[in-house]
Amino acid sequence: MWNMRLEHLKALKRRFLKTILMRLLLTILMLNKLFLHIQKNQRRCFLLPHLKRLHITVLQLWLLMQHLTNSLVTG
Repeated sequence: MWNMRLEHLKALKRRFLKTILMRLLLTILMLNKLFLHIQKNQRRCFLLPHLKRLHITVLQLWLLMQHLTNSLVTG
């Protein structure tokens, strides 16, 4: 009985983490696409310095997502 509950909780945790990881990935891809689009038109863009910082944050999120994926696979 307890083993079934434990397995059920583990499955819920995995599904929850996968959902978060997928949403994070979509957010990263959208932000990256936005950054690249604005970078092409940077003459007209007054937000470019802020977007460069945002791009660094996107890279940090990507590294965090890779770490979470690795921990999800191993644990």
